[in-house]
Amino acid sequence: EDLVANRLDMSIRVGNLPDSSLAIRHIRPNHRVLVASEAYLATHGTPAALDELHHHRCLALERHGVVMNEWRFEEAGKERVVRVTPAMVCDDGALLRQWALSGAGIAGKSWWDVKRDVEEGRLQVLFAERFTGFSPLDRKEVGLQFVFPQRKLQPPQVSAFMAFFIDWLGESSPSSARRR
Repeated sequence: EDLVANRLDMSIRVGNLPDSSLAIRHIRPNHRVLVASEAYLATHGTPAALDELHHHRCLALERHGVVMNEWRFEEAGKERVVRVTPAMVCDDGALLRQWALSGAGIAGKSWWDVKRDVEEGRLQVLFAERFTGFSPLDRKEVGLQFVFPQRKLQPPQVSAFMAFFIDWLGESSPSSARRR
């Protein structure tokens, strides 16, 4: 999206910005996690091994017409790809989260998007130390950042919003998350 042409002061981007004339301010890494609800796990069981994912209802995101069904894990110091057959696919991260919360299956999500759900027991993290992403484009940490036109002075309301947003996000690492 063209921020200057649309007269936008800034946007929030998930993903690492390619070379651009825009300025960026890194907010923090965007860790990826696999999550499922207690209801789903009680009904279908908790996968103990990566191969068991093939027997579970996996929920996948679609980006630009590509289904993100090649889930990546670290195993014995090497990358392992598990190609899942999604039970449901959507192109909306909020809908994917709702499906996971409703017990529809296991979903790959950004930590910041499900952090409170995990902390409050609505979702459980699976394979926490091993999951590295849910697409070939992902790495373990994908940047979350503010993007804005280059200016000498930033409008004060933009600076205030940035400070608020960073505080609102809180801690960004799933390392202390409730896990299975």
